[in-house]
Amino acid sequence: MSRLTIDSDVMENAKREMIGMIRASIDLDQLREVFNQQYSFTDADEISFKDGDTVVYNDDVVVKLNYKVGLTLEVMIDNEGNPIIPEKQESAEQAEDPVEEAGRLAGEAADGEGDDEAAGEATHTW
Repeated sequence: MSRLTIDSDVMENAKREMIGMIRASIDLDQLREVFNQQYSFTDADEISFKDGDTVVYNDDVVVKLNYKVGLTLEVMIDNEGNPIIPEKQESAEQAEDPVEEAGRLAGEAADGEGDDEAAGEATHTW
């Protein structure tokens, strides 16, 4: 029986090219917004691509992209040396998960609810 073999460099180059095309299509402003919502930070100073790979998640092969995020940590201390911790408007547990929100919006769009703009964003939301 004959076997078909493909050079591993060809496969690795194809995977790298695919990851690069996906990475190029991601809007960093939307990525920043999702980061802010998911982790309850108001601003990330810098977001830069670190690396990517294909992984298995819930029995599916998916693309995993890793980003490096730079933050500024603000620390306030009162005149007596005690840390001041500002109250948050909404905790991370109370914030809606962006993936769940996208699914909810997609469901509304499929049911004919919601506006057209939200429906379009639901299918491509980061």
